[in-house]
Amino acid sequence: MIPGSSQASVNNIFERKNNSLKVSIGTEIVLGLKKNRADTLPTTAYLMMGEKCSGSCLFCPQAGTSNSNRSLLSRVTWNKVNTDIWPLIERAFIQGRIYRTCIQVVNQPGILNTLIGEVSRARNLTGVPLCISGAVNSLQDAERLFQAGADRIAIALDAASPEVYKRVKGPNFSKRLRLLEECAAIFPRKVGTHLIVGLGETEQEMVNIIQRMYDMGISVGLFAFTPVKGSGMEKWPRPAVESYRRIQTAHYLIRMDICRKEDMVFHGGELSELPLTNEKIKDILADGSAFLTSGCTGCNRPYYNESPNSTMFNYPRKLTDEEVKEAVRLTGIIP
Repeated sequence: MIPGSSQASVNNIFERKNNSLKVSIGTEIVLGLKKNRADTLPTTAYLMMGEKCSGSCLFCPQAGTSNSNRSLLSRVTWNKVNTDIWPLIERAFIQGRIYRTCIQVVNQPGILNTLIGEVSRARNLTGVPLCISGAVNSLQDAERLFQAGADRIAIALDAASPEVYKRVKGPNFSKRLRLLEECAAIFPRKVGTHLIVGLGETEQEMVNIIQRMYDMGISVGLFAFTPVKGSGMEKWPRPAVESYRRIQTAHYLIRMDICRKEDMVFHGGELSELPLTNEKIKDILADGSAFLTSGCTGCNRPYYNESPNSTMFNYPRKLTDEEVKEAVRLTGIIP
C-alpha cells in the first residue's frame, strides 16, 4: 500500500489511469482475452504502462523522436485493457500458466506515481511475483516501488559501452551504472538489467559488461537488436546469429560461474577461445539452456526479438536436439 493512502484512493488511481495499461498479445491469449493460437505462449504476464517515452533511444518505437506505431514495444503489439486484469492474472498464476508479471514502463513525467498505485493495487489483489522494468531513475524510486510491493526491478542499460550508449541513448552511461550499483547493493538479488546485442559494440565489450553486472549481483536479460519501422535505427542491421550465439555462450558460462571473462580469448573484439575442452563445452551446452531467453526466472518473451518463421535468437521453449547442435555449431568456437 502507498504510505498514507487508503485502498479506496488506490482504486481511484486505477480507475483514472487504467487506460494507460496495455497487454501483450501473447499475454491476452494466456489470460483468455483472445482466442488466437500460438505455438509458444508467454510464461510471464507482460503489461505495458505509458506511451511515447520522454527518452530518445534510437532503437525504441516508443521514443519521443520515433515515428513508429505506438502500439509497439520492440516488435510486440500491446493492446489496451478494458477489464480488470489482476483477477485474470491471479487465476492464470494459480493454474500454473504464468509464473510472474512484468510491467514494462514507458518513462513519462509523473508516471511513477501512477505505477506505484498500480503495483500497490496488484499486491492487494494477487500473490503473483511482480517485476517492474523502467521508471527507476533514482534509488528513491526503487525504494518506493519495493515498498509498494514489487518483487524485482529491471534498470535497462541496453548498451555495452559508453560510446555506444552515447550514440543510441544519450550521455549518462556512468550515471546509469552508478544507479544499478546502488540499487543492487541495497536490494541484493532483486535487480536486473537488459543488454541489447548488435548496437555497434564488440563481443568483448558485451562480455565485459555482462561480467561486471554479475559481479554486482545483477541478472542480465539478453536481447538481439530488432529494427522497427519508424524508429531511429530502422535501417540498422540485425546482429549476426553466430555472434549472438557466442555471446549467449559467454553469458551462460559467467551466469553459472563456470568461468570469467578474463579467462576467455578475444581476437579483434570477437570471442575466439574458451578455457575449457571442446568436450566440456559441449557437455555444458548440451541441454540448450544457454540459448533460452534470459532474464528473470519464468520470463520467456516469445518472439520479442523475432517472428516465428525467422531465425530464433532467444528460444522461448526447450530446444530440440538438432536446434542445440546447430546453436553450438554457430558459435564457431567448438569444432
